[in-house]
Amino acid sequence: MIKRASKRSGASAVETALVLPILLTLLSGITDFGWFFAQNLRANHSVRQAARSAAGTDYDLGPQAYGQSMLQEQLQSFGLPYTDASVATVVVDDSLGLVTVSYLADYEPLVGILVSSGKVKLAAGMTLTMEDLSP
Repeated sequence: MIKRASKRSGASAVETALVLPILLTLLSGITDFGWFFAQNLRANHSVRQAARSAAGTDYDLGPQAYGQSMLQEQLQSFGLPYTDASVATVVVDDSLGLVTVSYLADYEPLVGILVSSGKVKLAAGMTLTMEDLSP
């Protein structure tokens, strides 16, 4: 009976060794997937805030410069890249009264087992109508 218990314990060790890498890969994939969506939500929020600020501004900077500074501030507050590698633009079309804000950057994975760096992009964009702030 003792010999039989030792055989079973060896079998469970082999089963664990076979299943554990699959489970860890699955867990890291779930983690990276969740991290991607969290970063994507942060990028969308930053773009939305910058577009709202630019569409309703009457500051001396003007809507484009103010929207760009708000976008930079929002992205940096969320820890998203605002560098030469990322593309963050604010375009103001006075003839149509539109403000368009867009953001594109490389996604940096949290774990990096399933997705390598630079293979996936974070992208966000929004277009809003400018508010008429004249009295």
